[in-house]
Amino acid sequence: FPVTIGLLVLGEPGLSKSWTTKKVLTELNKDFTIIEGYITDTDFYIALWRNRNKIMVLDDTSGVLKSARSLSYVKSATASLNEGNKDRICSNSTQKPLTDPVSGAYVPNTFKFGDNFALIVLTNSLSEHNKHVQAVLSRIDKVVINLDYGQKLAIMDEIVKTPYSDLSFEERKFCLDFIKEN
Repeated sequence: FPVTIGLLVLGEPGLSKSWTTKKVLTELNKDFTIIEGYITDTDFYIALWRNRNKIMVLDDTSGVLKSARSLSYVKSATASLNEGNKDRICSNSTQKPLTDPVSGAYVPNTFKFGDNFALIVLTNSLSEHNKHVQAVLSRIDKVVINLDYGQKLAIMDEIVKTPYSDLSFEERKFCLDFIKEN
C-alpha cells in the first residue's frame, strides 16, 4: 500500500479485497485491526480511540460511509497534516461518559491520532454524491478493482494455498476445482 493516512479499496464482492489487505499488512509486519460488519457511530468512535496508534481496516462497514457522524470521524482521522494541521484530532459530543467495552477504560471526548494511524476502507459500494464522502475522498487514496473471470480464478488459486479453518489443502483445492468446472 502507498504511504498514506487513508486508502479506499472499491470493488465488487469476491475480489479478495479483505484477504489481500490482511496478507499484505501481515507480510509488512504492520500493527492493524479489522472492523467488520455493522457498527454504530458511538462504537466506531470508541474503536477509533482504541486503535488510534495502528492501522484500522474497515471491511464492508457500509454504515460508516452512510452516517454523517461517522464520516465526520473519518474526516478527522484523514485530515492532512500538510495543510497546516499540527495534529489529527477526533471529537465526540456526548453528554454521558463513554467506556471502551473491551478494556473498560474511559474514552475521552477528544483524542489525537498517533503517527502510525492509517485508515483502510474496503467496500463494494460508495455514495460518491454525498458531500461528506466527497470530502473523505479528497483526503485519501482510492483504488478501484475490476477483474475478469481469469484474474479472479488466479487469485483463488493463491487463496487455496493459504490454510483456512480446518480444511485441508486438498479440500480447498476440491472447492476451487468445483468452481472452475461449474
